[in-house]
Amino acid sequence: MLYEFLKDNYKEAEPIFFSDIVIKGITKSVVNQQLKKLCDEGKLQKYENGIYYLPKKSRLKTNVGVNADTVARYKYVSRGGKVDGFYLGNTFANQLGISTQVPNKVEIVSNNMAAKVREVPIETRFVKGILFSKIQFQNHYMNESVLFRV
Repeated sequence: MLYEFLKDNYKEAEPIFFSDIVIKGITKSVVNQQLKKLCDEGKLQKYENGIYYLPKKSRLKTNVGVNADTVARYKYVSRGGKVDGFYLGNTFANQLGISTQVPNKVEIVSNNMAAKVREVPIETRFVKGILFSKIQFQNHYMNESVLFRV
């Protein structure tokens, strides 16, 4: 039942967050047990605590996992049509096409941060997150990124 729900609502190699799985009549503990069973059977892969994905088969018949940038986008920027944040600094400039620099640390301003400023390791990349609430733009620069006061 859970596997069919996941196949219907998620694509292969798309992050599935445990907190987003809501099925009427099934408790979170039962969902957790079924997720573990699906992982043991190989139908589902665990990315990290609370994040899963449906494995995607490559041309070489191996499983392709979810990308770290995709996890960061789903976790901090937008998921399920709800926008919680935006990219900042060199990442944003690169997306607009006005810069060719690709930063080592992706800067994201988001509502889904636990602290005001923190660095979150996702695989081999770091996401520099800034808690988003009431932002006032200041013309101060610090380490080539715009400083925001929260």
